[in-house]
Amino acid sequence: MKITNSQRLLAAALLLTACGAAADNMAFSGTLRAQACTLHPDDALISVKFDGVGTRDLYLNGGTDDERFTIRLLNCNRKVAGSVETTFLGHTNTKIPGSLALDSGSKAGGFAIMFKDAARNSVKIGEQSASPLTEPDTELVFYRRLQVEPDALVTKGITPGHFTANASFELYYP
Repeated sequence: MKITNSQRLLAAALLLTACGAAADNMAFSGTLRAQACTLHPDDALISVKFDGVGTRDLYLNGGTDDERFTIRLLNCNRKVAGSVETTFLGHTNTKIPGSLALDSGSKAGGFAIMFKDAARNSVKIGEQSASPLTEPDTELVFYRRLQVEPDALVTKGITPGHFTANASFELYYP
């Protein structure tokens, strides 16, 4: 039996039709909300400096004093959300749970960075901190400090030198 080109085309068309006839088995839906606030453009990248800290101060106090920093939110709409949850993300220090570790290229060592909320309660890396929104703008207040690792305090194991650490923050409007 000889098969012509038109018969081949017909067979291919029938196969393609059969393959494309699958029933829908997934459905997607959702709600798109209005934006609750806008992040202040200057706060998209926050640089926090720890200048003038000496090892002597760290040994005497176990860390630095709390220093304030803010995240500014503009044009907040309380009808969309009444609060915001901030989560700091980054590599954690294994010796001080919940603290931000120094970057691996840092020359200094024996300490980590701790965060606190406006009431000066500890805010651990990866955990949410809730704050109320105000109209029209909201200033989220946080504190940061250097905290000496417990074993470095006992063994005088703080290493002086330049250090860096990187974190990001997420804002969630419940």
